[in-house]
Amino acid sequence: MEGPLLVLSKGTTYSLGKSQGSTCMVIIAQGKLKVWLDDERPMREDCNLHVKTARHAIDLLSQGEVEYISFDHDLGMGKTGYDVANWIEEAVFRNDFPRIGWDVHSANPVGAQRIKTVMQRLDQEWDKREKT
Repeated sequence: MEGPLLVLSKGTTYSLGKSQGSTCMVIIAQGKLKVWLDDERPMREDCNLHVKTARHAIDLLSQGEVEYISFDHDLGMGKTGYDVANWIEEAVFRNDFPRIGWDVHSANPVGAQRIKTVMQRLDQEWDKREKT
């Protein structure tokens, strides 16, 4: 089982605990992250972090360190890019999650459209909030 992902912002001190049998991946962030979510394809040059699982993408998003995400839908076994988009949607309506940039690079046309539908709905919500 994969361990949690923790992003440490430069100049910030964190205390880490360790559970028996678990590991934690730590990333030292030099600024906001541009995430490439894909379990197979190499990362595009305009991104600065390659994430291969939905869980790690959600860990990063929950820490507020992501300014952009490029989605693949099919991520091997387990959760998909669509699950990540749904997590973002829940976070927006639960606690005013900030706008992030996004695109979809998935080769799965049905999955890609499902992600786009969620994220386009969120763009509309963010636009509405920015006008008020």
